[in-house]
Amino acid sequence: MKVLVFAQIFSDEQDLKLTGNLADTGQVLSFINAARFECDEKKNYRQAKLYADSAYKLSAKIPWKLGILLHWNTYGLISRAQSRYADAIEYHGFALELALELENEEQQVIALNNIATAYRRTDNYLSAIKYHVHALNVSDSAGLTESKMYALNGLGNSYLAIRNYDEALKSFNAAFDIARKTENIESQAINLNNIGDVCYQQQNYQEALYYYQESLAKNLILNSKEGIVISYISLGKAASMQEDYALAINYFEKSLAVDTISENKLYEATALIESGLAKLKLGEFSPAEFDLLKGLSLSVQIKSKQNTITAYRYLSEFYLFKNDFEKAYYYEHQFNLLKDSLISEEIQRNTHRLQVNFELDQKKKEIKTLTELNQNDQIRWWRRFLYTVIIGIILLGATIMFLVYRMIRSKNIANLQLRRLLNEKETLIAEVHHRVKNNLALIAGLIQLQSNNKENETESKALDEIYNRVYTFSLIYENLYDSGDFDRIDFKIFLKKYIQTIAAENQKSFIDVFLEIHDVHFQLRTAVPLALICNELVSNCYQHAFQGREGGEIHITLQSYEPKKWKLEIKDNGVGFRKNSKKNTTGFSIIDIYTQQLGAEYTFFSSIGYETIFQLLFTENA
Repeated sequence: MKVLVFAQIFSDEQDLKLTGNLADTGQVLSFINAARFECDEKKNYRQAKLYADSAYKLSAKIPWKLGILLHWNTYGLISRAQSRYADAIEYHGFALELALELENEEQQVIALNNIATAYRRTDNYLSAIKYHVHALNVSDSAGLTESKMYALNGLGNSYLAIRNYDEALKSFNAAFDIARKTENIESQAINLNNIGDVCYQQQNYQEALYYYQESLAKNLILNSKEGIVISYISLGKAASMQEDYALAINYFEKSLAVDTISENKLYEATALIESGLAKLKLGEFSPAEFDLLKGLSLSVQIKSKQNTITAYRYLSEFYLFKNDFEKAYYYEHQFNLLKDSLISEEIQRNTHRLQVNFELDQKKKEIKTLTELNQNDQIRWWRRFLYTVIIGIILLGATIMFLVYRMIRSKNIANLQLRRLLNEKETLIAEVHHRVKNNLALIAGLIQLQSNNKENETESKALDEIYNRVYTFSLIYENLYDSGDFDRIDFKIFLKKYIQTIAAENQKSFIDVFLEIHDVHFQLRTAVPLALICNELVSNCYQHAFQGREGGEIHITLQSYEPKKWKLEIKDNGVGFRKNSKKNTTGFSIIDIYTQQLGAEYTFFSSIGYETIFQLLFTENA
């Protein structure tokens, strides 16, 4: 699916409504353009914000409200690029308020479409559709043809996400008609590709090939390298679905030959993985293995879960066909592990998608029913008015009662269906967490059993470290399953269980652990990396902090110092160690990775003969 970028500043100099002089406003626009360049091209978000802030200060000084509006809109785009969608919605909302105050309809449409896009990135498709429809209405009333095209494209992508293919096609076709009339070739290419995506998802692969080829022709005219790459990959996938693997390989190889393919590793990984499968189907085993392994490596590098799981599945199929059962089992195992981690997300997306479609259908039926009833009411009222006013009043009252009854009944039916969907969702999520907990416990047990059978102390120690990490995961899912809250973890209970377990496993050590933590429930995306960081640090204390001593103390403190901001401190009074001795260790690599995942910062103080202190500052995002 391709999305039209809708973030232009203005189209008519008369819309500027200048209050300051032309030089000042020109400087503001220079700051805004520099911020967009740093954000879109260099991905330097800190510098982009500095330029946007400069635009705000100068606009406030002039004063120039449109400049302030452009600052908020730019801030929203920067937040969206950083996947901070709640902030993006808030900033675009500020821009919308100023656009309404200035009665600038073009900027209103820009803000509405940007808000809708941010909602779509959070899978809140109902809100996305609402704001895109609002943008359409404003565009129609103001005669903004190009703005209407952007709104239709966004609306089509929202409908496609919830698999409402009829509405998606209607929106994409309308956007394409506008692009054709305005001779906007880039928009024509994008909407042709989107129409092809709708056909592909409906398994109409021959039609999809036609639209992808038309989109490719437009991109070749524009010499849009990214568009050409997308078209070739789409054509290759459609050809594979029709089992024309030679043609599919040709398309994938053409996509890989485009100069800019290396700039977007996602496209390169996709092309390699799909090409590998096509070559496997044709019996070209060595090229297939090369493409699949390279595609997997790139997918892991860019953290693309979807491409990674696809590569695992294709490699398992490849090695099974080659009778290399050891490798086939390995990749099948990796596939299942990653698949399990995506089950909850997929269940949530499907449930939300069904809910949105249900609500949209209900609203359409209600509108149609009310329209028909209103028409019939008018006819009946005019006929009966000829007899007596009293009879008309009685019929009108009866009609109103009937409508109220129908609305109440429809609402009750909708509530019952939604309640059933929610119950099914909770049941499925509970089952997923239960299975994950059991599987993790089983894996941890197998690792511990293997560790006990190892005579080599180094190997046994490494297995113990892996066991601790897997057991930490198991405790998290045990907490989820036992509490019945599938979104948040009682972190205090988790830490207590974890400390009890690790103390029991080190019975020979006279180590006292002091826990100072308030009752706090973290979301899963915060609790998991935080738990693994705690595991690495506490395990390290038990293994290394008190060597040559009979015992010691470990203090764990977790406190909130500002709303939603937390400080984790773990310290011991052990032997200490030099700071540079932590480099290139697996434990601190894990700490670095999960600190980055939290968007946090940590400090580490230690020296030989003194206590060791670790502090982590992080934010709990709602």
